[in-house]
Amino acid sequence: MTCCMDLTRDQETLQLIRNIAYLEGVFEEAGRAGRSNTAVIWSCSSNASDKFTVSIVAGYDEGKWDISLQYWTSVLSEEQALQISDLLAHVLAELVSRSRLGSIELCPPQTVAKLTQWNSKLPDEIKSRVHDIILEQCKTRPEAPAVCAWDGDFTYRDIDRLSLRLAWHLSCLGIGPETFVGIYFEKSKWTVIALLAVMRAGGAFVLLDPAFPASRLEEICRKLDTVLVLSLRHLAGDAAALQLHVLAVDDEQLGLLKSPPLHMDPSATKPSVSPHNALFAVFTSGSTGTPKGIVFNRSSYCTGQRASADAIGHN
Repeated sequence: MTCCMDLTRDQETLQLIRNIAYLEGVFEEAGRAGRSNTAVIWSCSSNASDKFTVSIVAGYDEGKWDISLQYWTSVLSEEQALQISDLLAHVLAELVSRSRLGSIELCPPQTVAKLTQWNSKLPDEIKSRVHDIILEQCKTRPEAPAVCAWDGDFTYRDIDRLSLRLAWHLSCLGIGPETFVGIYFEKSKWTVIALLAVMRAGGAFVLLDPAFPASRLEEICRKLDTVLVLSLRHLAGDAAALQLHVLAVDDEQLGLLKSPPLHMDPSATKPSVSPHNALFAVFTSGSTGTPKGIVFNRSSYCTGQRASADAIGHN
């Protein structure tokens, strides 16, 4: 069975469909090969629940449709399955009543009510800066392990000392409140140093995955007016493709930087660095077009993380 839907007026959804691999044989039937504006959904005849952990099975018989949700109990609870079923019923009703896919409301009223109930009690706002909380740990247990990574370990004393040196250099380069720095790293112990240094300089960061296309990373940097990229040394050449100043972060580079004033954070000399300044930005995948981003400030992140830690008993 094949269902065709005209997506000419819904370019975002059409772009998403083009990014999905077409199932074999779907376009070979007459009349479909040239329809670039069509989403085609193909259902196999075998039992889908044997192959997929969650599947929607639809059948048409004697003038009516029968739709069921099949799932593995090791993956979904009954409550979760019912919520998905409610969502499916809601979306089908929206498809019938609305003319464009882009106008569909994907969140059913009962889900909105549930989310409202869960968030009815807001956590108390914590007006703190993230790096201040981290530095408290550096002071109380300096010799305790702070980072254990494949390429080495750092104690809290190490991350305090190294991030402070880099933070002062970033401050001299003009990094401060509402200024974004790109973090172009693979997994490494130096990632923590880079992030903490940007925070201590008063700036904000955005994570740039080296696996992503350069064009997408360039677009993200452009939207944030990113002025600098921190990178591992072996990735610095690739990071240069973003057409921004690139600074490698490792023992060699930090050894070349001037020693900062003893125990003085650069952010301490910038009274304007407040808990309400930007901390980091995150972006959507961009699979449906231009990546869309949201900026978190220091206070909101501290508030959310403290509430989450309390909820799971990690104090």
